[in-house]
Amino acid sequence: MPIRVVVNTHVAESSVDEMIAYWKDKSALCEAEEGNLQYEVFRSLTRPENFALLELWQDQRTYDAHWAAELERPKPSPEKGPRRHGRDGVEFYFDHCYYRHENGIWRISEDQL
Repeated sequence: MPIRVVVNTHVAESSVDEMIAYWKDKSALCEAEEGNLQYEVFRSLTRPENFALLELWQDQRTYDAHWAAELERPKPSPEKGPRRHGRDGVEFYFDHCYYRHENGIWRISEDQL
């Protein structure tokens, strides 16, 4: 079963460029890992110090291997600024499926049934 990970984080405005450079390199590394289906970082247009990371892993085994590697990797220590909107956090989803919008209602896609 696929595993979706959503990470919301923010940094001080002075650390934005550092984080963009970090994630550019890290994204290429993570995308090459076995079982990676998606690894993308998004930056807010209205609050450029806010980032969202979307990860999708083939299954628990490949996510666990990624996380073990992640614990060994060096990480930046960006300056944190006050977060005025939203909150930092990590979300895990184990019931991954796709929906379609039909007549004002979100329905699970037939190929997911």
